[in-house]
This record gives sequence, structure tokens and C-alpha cells, in this order.
Amino acid sequence: MRSENQLYQIRIADQIRSEFEKTKTYELCKSWQIDFDEKSQSYYSLNPTFQNDVTAINSAWLMYQERQTEVDELKLDYSKAKLSDIKHASLARDVIFERDELQKRVDAIKQLIQVYKDEEKELELKEWEQSTIYGRIAIELEQALKGDHA
Repeated sequence: MRSENQLYQIRIADQIRSEFEKTKTYELCKSWQIDFDEKSQSYYSLNPTFQNDVTAINSAWLMYQERQTEVDELKLDYSKAKLSDIKHASLARDVIFERDELQKRVDAIKQLIQVYKDEEKELELKEWEQSTIYGRIAIELEQALKGDHA
């Protein structure tokens, strides 16, 4: 009994062979006296007069398989590169979003500092009033840094 993996490999091999048999190379070399041996994965003929055709087709078949392997590897590399690009783009969006959020917080702090500078010029405060205001300033600056300040 064949395993699921073996059956999958056979289906893939059949699909590749089917594609190969649509090529011009196969059409030029084939004769109706040639058949394919699944076990050895090669072409054969019981008629010795077609041995040159068998050799040519088997050579072409091997080259086709090698090229198909290269194509499959390139497709895989392309898929990996594309996935990597998607991950990098997503990461870049996240970094830009985080940067923008931090910039909003810094801008809020700058605005608060300017408000407090303007208030300080307008008011002449006693020491305990200054302490209260500085406490409020510290709390508001902390909230702005955390992103809680609008």
C-alpha cells in the first residue's frame, strides 16, 4: 500500500510528464512505439529500431525535469521574497504609526509647556500656589507622555 506522500509524488510526476509530453521536443522525438515506465520514470520501447528515439526522449525528459525543478525553486524563492516584502511593509506601517503616536505626545507636551509659560507670565504666585501648579503640570505632562492627554 502506498503512503499519501508517495501518491502525491506520483501525481506530481504524472503532471510534470503530462506537461513534458505537450512540448515540441517530445513531439519531434516520439514514435508510437514508445511508452513510459512509471517505476523507472523513463521511456522505453520494445522495438530496437526506436532506441534512438527512446534515448532522445529520455535525455529531453531528464533536462525537462531539471528545468522544472529550477522553475519550482525560483517560484518558491519568489514567494518567500514576496512574503518577506509583505512582512517588511507591515512592520514599516507599524513603526510609522508608532512614530506618529509618539510625535502626537511630544506635540501635546510642547503645547502644555507653552501654556504654562504663558500663565507664568500672567500670574504672580505664592510659593504654595506654584507648588500646586507644578504638581498639576507634572501630572498633565505624564498623561501627555502616556498618550492620555488630548
